[in-house]
Amino acid sequence: MVKLKIKAKILLVLLSLTLVSLLLISGIMLYHMKKLGEYSLGGIVRLGEHAADDSTNALEGRAQEYLLRLAGDQAAISNTLFEKVAHEASIMSDFAASIWADSSRGDLGRNYSTKERPDDILSASVYVLAPDVSLSKIRNEIDRTAVMDRIFMPVLANDSNLSSVYLGTESGITRIYPWISKIDDSYDSRKRSWYIEAVRSGKLGWTKLYVDAFGHGLCVTCYTPVFDRNGTVRGAIGADVTLEALNERIINTQVGSLGYAFLIDGTGRVIARPGLDAADTRWDTSFETENLLKSRNKALVRITEEMVGGFTGVSRCMFDGGEKFIAYAPVSSTGWSLGLAIPRDEIVEPVRMTRDRIIDAAEEANLEIVERIRTQLRILAVLITGIILSITLLAIRLSNTITNPIRALSEGAKTVGGGDLDHRLLIRTGDEIEHLADTFNKMAGDLKIHIKRLKETTAQKERIESELEIAREIQSSALPGTFPPFPDRNEFDIFAMMDPAQEVGGDFFDFFLVDDERLCFLLGDVSGKGVPAALFMMITKTLLKNEALQGAAPDEILYKVNTIVGMDNETNMFATVFCAILNSKTGEVDFSNAGHNPPFLCKTGNGAELLEVDKNLVLGIMEETAYSVQKITLKPNDMLFMYTDGITEAMNPKKDLFSEQRLQAILSDAEGETVTGIIRKIRKEISTFTRGEPQSDDITMVALRYFGPPVSVA
Repeated sequence: MVKLKIKAKILLVLLSLTLVSLLLISGIMLYHMKKLGEYSLGGIVRLGEHAADDSTNALEGRAQEYLLRLAGDQAAISNTLFEKVAHEASIMSDFAASIWADSSRGDLGRNYSTKERPDDILSASVYVLAPDVSLSKIRNEIDRTAVMDRIFMPVLANDSNLSSVYLGTESGITRIYPWISKIDDSYDSRKRSWYIEAVRSGKLGWTKLYVDAFGHGLCVTCYTPVFDRNGTVRGAIGADVTLEALNERIINTQVGSLGYAFLIDGTGRVIARPGLDAADTRWDTSFETENLLKSRNKALVRITEEMVGGFTGVSRCMFDGGEKFIAYAPVSSTGWSLGLAIPRDEIVEPVRMTRDRIIDAAEEANLEIVERIRTQLRILAVLITGIILSITLLAIRLSNTITNPIRALSEGAKTVGGGDLDHRLLIRTGDEIEHLADTFNKMAGDLKIHIKRLKETTAQKERIESELEIAREIQSSALPGTFPPFPDRNEFDIFAMMDPAQEVGGDFFDFFLVDDERLCFLLGDVSGKGVPAALFMMITKTLLKNEALQGAAPDEILYKVNTIVGMDNETNMFATVFCAILNSKTGEVDFSNAGHNPPFLCKTGNGAELLEVDKNLVLGIMEETAYSVQKITLKPNDMLFMYTDGITEAMNPKKDLFSEQRLQAILSDAEGETVTGIIRKIRKEISTFTRGEPQSDDITMVALRYFGPPVSVA
């Protein structure tokens, strides 16, 4: 086969096409141009109509799928944020309860009223007395409640969604953080809806939307009561989330240019939506928002009934001045529902615009075709004569113009490919080939820089990965790793496992013999993740073991370690710990809990049940905190199973939690299995449930089975 150069191919193709084209065009051009114009015009119009109809249906279907998925995702995110606020309110309630539980607790120093401004308003709270309360009669309680600043400050610092947190007492004290000066003299927390609902219900809940008395505008409040040891209500905790935070940080979904998100409570009343304003409503008067269940729009009422019923779906109805698609999903932690609304016109607007453009283009094309036909009749004779002569000269010149720079590019590519990244091409054709040459030169320079940076980045990444791997090995070596750990002991069997979410984690466990009869075992979870949590974990674990080996009881161990780690804890990190000591002869277990998840007690024939534990404060938040000690007696073959919340909060792709109930069911079905088999079975169930979702928290488990008093082996 004969091989032709590019120059020869260009000449041959151009001359051949010219001759053939002239012969064909002369005979059929006029006929086909006329028919083509008529057909094109009709086809464009028909195609536009069909395309518009199909596109409208497709857009509406995809929009509903997208809105439904988006509503579910945003509701899950919102639920997590509300759960965080509720958890923080519970922590503050437990902390407040300790004020009345410990009569020896003193104040933090100076108390600030609204007339006494601290140097930094974030460094202290402000106390406010109800109009009928005498300062002299409750001075002591004011001083004692000042200790709330220790929990107020880290809670507000770690949650940007909160505007203020506060404690109201039955005696008429309101302590608000951060410090503010403008509070109405008639303010009495006992008459506010959040306090009344907390005392009435006796449990955590959320208020409807109201005007805040502290100057933050519209807000909702997460409330929870505070009880003393006798179960008497001593006050209530409140945590405010402003309407601005609800709109901008929690339900900040923007759908298209006109779509928006909104939130309703369990009665159909609007909690948050764009444009909602308190206007001139005072803090001490009722603020009412629209109740969608009472709308005259029957379609909207049906959608609202689905929303308050906790369902997920998407529907279409007239709403807010036009026809809209509304997708909705429940926010389970509050009993509310999140909705996304977008006008139907916005979804199908591209279709309408496209159809109009197609019709306009068809009309313009028809006029252009008619004019072109007339023009071609006038110039056809002139073109046929000149084309044959001109094409040959143009083909020769064009082929030279194209092939010469291409050859230069080819040679340059070979040079750069050979490793000479400093080589540059000098091509000045004034067209795309010149631009290609300039791009080639820039590519060579960028490639040289990229190779240099890639080498530096690779070296740095390898160093960091190496250091993290060393840190992981150090952390792993600090935890018991030999199983069975006590092969010569037949009174009990113990197995544990930790799977960190990152290279290093904040979970930890330990078990060791205090003496011939007593086995100490513990499990903990440090706030946060990564290297800081790992460092805090190592310190806490070491201190716990040192105190246990000195023969201290579980409550004394937690007390001493909390006092040490609580000193100068500027990072506000803390750890939850479950600490226990087993007497291998009697089966008695003394244990103390520092804010950790209750373990499961698995008894033969009775399944798995949560162990009742006292609510003690976590380690590291407050020094000199007392911890209670509890006792149970294990019977032969009874098992204790301890875990961290990385198990129950593991999520699948649908954002469903693994849950405490699922864990309890697995433990109840695992009777008779070894502790090693049980833990490995649970880890396998978690992997199956999450279906490849990234692990968001450390997963740690410890299982202890008691077999009875020691049996001597002959």
